[in-house]
Amino acid sequence: MAYDPTKDKVLKTWRISVTDKETAIVSVASYNNGDPKIAISTTEIEKENGEMVHGRIKRWGWGEALKLREALDEAIEIMDKLAAGKKSTV
Repeated sequence: MAYDPTKDKVLKTWRISVTDKETAIVSVASYNNGDPKIAISTTEIEKENGEMVHGRIKRWGWGEALKLREALDEAIEIMDKLAAGKKSTV
């Protein structure tokens, strides 16, 4: 079965500022009402001309790692609540 973007539901997205011109993206998504999954995407980088491009995730410092942990903790809470809701309806 081919990927169908209309079945892909993003439940929440976090943007983590790595530098003043670089942002990492963390999201929780569910495809075709399946189990939610966490995605840590490539970073968005603002070039000198203002254009936004995607780059790979690089090494992060302590502050950025804490922001990532906060986003992941919240993402896991969302996933736990969704899993608990599915179990109560079975």
